[in-house]
Amino acid sequence: MKIAKALKLPPEITFRAAGLLPSVPEHIEELEELDAIMAEASEEKRAEILRYARYLISEKSKTRTAENQ
Repeated sequence: MKIAKALKLPPEITFRAAGLLPSVPEHIEELEELDAIMAEASEEKRAEILRYARYLISEKSKTRTAENQ
């Protein structure tokens, strides 16, 4: 736990890296990390993170639409 805290990572990720837990798909590990980040963030920062994520997805959709035209 101390290593995870020092690295600012969820314990599950460090335990998996050490071989103490079975591996999971990468997107699950990313979600766990994002969950840990959101848990530490203030309400204002969580809202900002969500806005940015939504922006990134909308830009990706716009790019795909433009490429298909």
